Amino acid sequence: MSTVILHESLDSTNEEAKRLIDAGAATGTVVVARHQSAGRGRMGRSWHSPDAGNLYLSLIHETTLAADQLSGLTLDAAVAIADVLETAGLSVGLKWPNDLIFEERKLGGILTELTLSGGKVTVIVGLGLNVNATVEDFPPELHAIATSMAIETGEEHDLDWLAQRIGGSLRAKLAAFEVRQRPDVQAYGLRNILQDEAIEYDAADGRRPGVVQGIDEQGALLVTDLLDGSTVIVRSGEVTLDDRSEQA
Repeated sequence: MSTVILHESLDSTNEEAKRLIDAGAATGTVVVARHQSAGRGRMGRSWHSPDAGNLYLSLIHETTLAADQLSGLTLDAAVAIADVLETAGLSVGLKWPNDLIFEERKLGGILTELTLSGGKVTVIVGLGLNVNATVEDFPPELHAIATSMAIETGEEHDLDWLAQRIGGSLRAKLAAFEVRQRPDVQAYGLRNILQDEAIEYDAADGRRPGVVQGIDEQGALLVTDLLDGSTVIVRSGEVTLDDRSEQA
């Protein structure tokens, strides 16, 4: 079994993973914190990390692939986590590229980062998962858009069990990604909440409306632009559904 390192408090599990990589930590190592003082999400956003029995986790994965071959890896990580949550009684949807959604509210998010040292690429898959938080643990501005496993199931969940299961599921999915060298688009598509939905996406000339066609083989979002009818490949940026932005 790979190493799981537990901390009561960290600035960020991803930052600790970077420090461990510099110190020679083995691939598959998982860092877990009960509290984060500087949790981060995509696009530099802060991640609300209350002391409420939630799970903040990062996994270190040494890859044989080049950085430009890893664009779809976050999608496989999302499927790996959703599979574990399914066994805990929650059927989770996935919002491209990194959000875990339950009944239109955000349950968790993934932040994937790469480090490069001596020509070797190492992936850090970070997860912030709302596990045992109550409604009162979230600030008022998040009440309508965030949720937790405990809120949805009416019971508390074992953080150590979740960390072990999610770590194992991530290792298996990332090993399969190394072989395929692309994401499992079919598995992701079964949970893709944006499929056939009207969205807004970031384009060179600003925000534009579109409808999601699906996911391409490399994990990019395929969108029909509603202004000119063209098919657009969205590889990055913010995608919003029903005028709600990724604020949780």
